[in-house]
Amino acid sequence: MGHEDKLKPIVREHLLKIAKVWAKTAKIEDDAIEDIIITGGNVNYNYTKQSDIDVHLVVDMKKTIFTDEEQMRLFMLAKKDLWALQHDVKIYGLPVEVYAHSHQTKTPKSQGVYSIYSDKWTVKPKNLKLNFNNDVGLKHKIEEQMHRIDSVINGRGTVKEASDLKDKLASLRATSIQRAGEFAIENLVFKDLRNRGYIDKLKNYIRSKVDRMLTLR
Repeated sequence: MGHEDKLKPIVREHLLKIAKVWAKTAKIEDDAIEDIIITGGNVNYNYTKQSDIDVHLVVDMKKTIFTDEEQMRLFMLAKKDLWALQHDVKIYGLPVEVYAHSHQTKTPKSQGVYSIYSDKWTVKPKNLKLNFNNDVGLKHKIEEQMHRIDSVINGRGTVKEASDLKDKLASLRATSIQRAGEFAIENLVFKDLRNRGYIDKLKNYIRSKVDRMLTLR
């Protein structure tokens, strides 16, 4: 943040530019975009050095090609993953992830939301002072998912098996955030896996597996 708890103008300009470029790839027209916001770890009290910048387009679904929220969610997740595979966009070293959701999607009360459009806080985050360092249940779930990812990769699992696991982790994360916010257990598991490099490891495995299937030697 810059002066008076606002984004630095150059950062705001770049995030708007990134969002607009991504919107074209996701087939979202300008008149459907109601707001562009930052949410997630970097506007909450659970950010880390590995936290990415989550830029979300808040969209009026009636002005899109989608007929229901689930159809839109699955499409946007696919576009988000495709963008991540094709681009490496960062702001001061922090990766930028872009996504879109309906304006009817509710934001958990404790979760901070900063409007890039309005250049102000829509919801200021609350410091819940939660400590998960000694949460045995959380550590167990993280280790369990690490084991599953290693098993698929080391066991030379199929593209479908690896993709199903990746999609399941992403879906559990998205559902848990909608239900309980940033501190939902599935979201914490996903973030820890990402910080350890396990999500990238799984994505790279899928990509290399597909490349080998399509290559004629």
